[in-house]
Amino acid sequence: MYYPVSALLIEFLILSIVDTQDSYGYEISQTIKIVADIKESTLYPILKKLEKGGFVTTYSQEFQGRKRKYYSITDDGRKQLEFLHREWNSYRDTIDGIIEGRIRNNNNCQITSKMGDVELSVPEKNLSTLVFSLDTNMGDIDIPNELNKKVVSTDNNASNGQKAPTLKIT
Repeated sequence: MYYPVSALLIEFLILSIVDTQDSYGYEISQTIKIVADIKESTLYPILKKLEKGGFVTTYSQEFQGRKRKYYSITDDGRKQLEFLHREWNSYRDTIDGIIEGRIRNNNNCQITSKMGDVELSVPEKNLSTLVFSLDTNMGDIDIPNELNKKVVSTDNNASNGQKAPTLKIT
């Protein structure tokens, strides 16, 4: 794969792998190598970190006359996996939104459009004057409480091809 993989993403992948079934180091590394060109010298310190953090436990089991060290997820590991999964979904959705043109950062505010809804995030320091035009007629415009006191006007007459709804905040 062309894209680099961080240590945190490798932790997420490891926890995902051992969540479905206990696994040994070589098997984990071969699965991760599907998406990342990692060496065992990179993988084993991450496995050790997960073990020290209480996210995985280990046990040995004999296989064809040799002992294999297996990794098993703990309850704390499952909680960490759930957290990392939420973070991954948010990261992935943001990346997809930028690529697909649904997310833009204009004048230090973030505009997100999803399935007809528009979300506007504006840092307080950037609220001197902001005019925000919506691409489609969405009916009512929901204004977050922190912006509501600053709204000067809303124009929502976008039916029949007229101009897009505009929300002016000062």
